[in-house]
Amino acid sequence: MTTLKLVEPHYYGLLKVISGGQTGADRGGIDAAFELGVPTGGHAPQGWRTSRGAAPELARIGLVQDISAAYPPRTRLNVKNSDATVIVGTRMQSPGSVLTHSLCLKLKKPCKQIAFTENYTNEEILAAAKELAAWIRKKRVMVLNVAGNRDSYASYLHHHMTFKLIQATLLDLYASGQLMVPELQ
Repeated sequence: MTTLKLVEPHYYGLLKVISGGQTGADRGGIDAAFELGVPTGGHAPQGWRTSRGAAPELARIGLVQDISAAYPPRTRLNVKNSDATVIVGTRMQSPGSVLTHSLCLKLKKPCKQIAFTENYTNEEILAAAKELAAWIRKKRVMVLNVAGNRDSYASYLHHHMTFKLIQATLLDLYASGQLMVPELQ
């Protein structure tokens, strides 16, 4: 069992990453955290609904089903149950990203939008990861909600970019002592 230690008064560092389990950014973020041993969770629509069909494997990474099969109720729960949300993608004006941002404003939760082009570079990912890690520290985020653009059937662009971003961010936080992961210790 890991004993939590205070990073600073009343702050333990990042403790958990959650998402709604949708293909693309949601899945990339939670997969990166899960792979590094960071606790994961969140709410998915009833029936494990995603744009690629049912994804019951989300249960093994800590997600639970909402009572609704619609996307907005689980989006609201994930924003509400987190300390802050990061929205990642190439289209910040997609319906899901707009809804997530508006819910963050309505619920008075910090929100950071990170936009990439489809031809993003690893250098851009690393720079954005450093910026995101600094923002997480500044906002004293313990539960981070990862949201953003979904992927189409043929593309994994948003999954890959978000996976790399969240993985690099978590490793930055771990190196600074603001993420405790038993598997990395």
